[in-house]
Amino acid sequence: MEKFEQAMKMIKELQINLSTAYEHFLVRDALKKSIAPNIKGDEAENNLDIINKFIRFFWTTFEAHRKTFALELSKFFDNDKNSLSLYKLINFIHSNIKQFNKNNFILYNKDRNIYDLADAYKPITNKVLSNIKAEIEAEENLIKKLRDYRSKNLAHNDIKTQEISLFIWEIDELFKKTQKRLNTISNRINHEERRWLWTDTNTENCIYSVIDKLK
Repeated sequence: MEKFEQAMKMIKELQINLSTAYEHFLVRDALKKSIAPNIKGDEAENNLDIINKFIRFFWTTFEAHRKTFALELSKFFDNDKNSLSLYKLINFIHSNIKQFNKNNFILYNKDRNIYDLADAYKPITNKVLSNIKAEIEAEENLIKKLRDYRSKNLAHNDIKTQEISLFIWEIDELFKKTQKRLNTISNRINHEERRWLWTDTNTENCIYSVIDKLK
């Protein structure tokens, strides 16, 4: 039971970290969309005029959220043994695989009405973990670029600067896949998952509201 609780604590901490990254993604993406050419009429042009008028504020905001999003996501792929990462979670579960069973699931959820879920409970397997690890390994080049970008450009400035070819869409796709993999593990262990809505209009509306008030 102790190992089950430890794994769920790790999962919940990673979910919080991923939610933090997502908030930064939303603001960055909303700023980008506010001047997109597919906005109807003259709205995009008017938005661009406002952004140009207050360029220092908007550019600093965009860059801060872009960099923080990348920084938060990179934490999921830390190799440091003292860091909580997706690697560490997978290895921990693999080392204690027998602890993730129906009995511990019921004990962990003793205060919830989970009888139907208990009947349908299928323990996570090493095959599931191996498949996730294989998917991550297939993206190792991208992950290395993200780690290098974090270490050489975000965490500190290298004396010898290095150009790192890393596109925003690549980071976005890695985020979506990380979300899916964390949900797969959480669902198999405890029949729960967290949803991150990629069309969160609240954040977009907040950005547009700021722009409108500056007109």
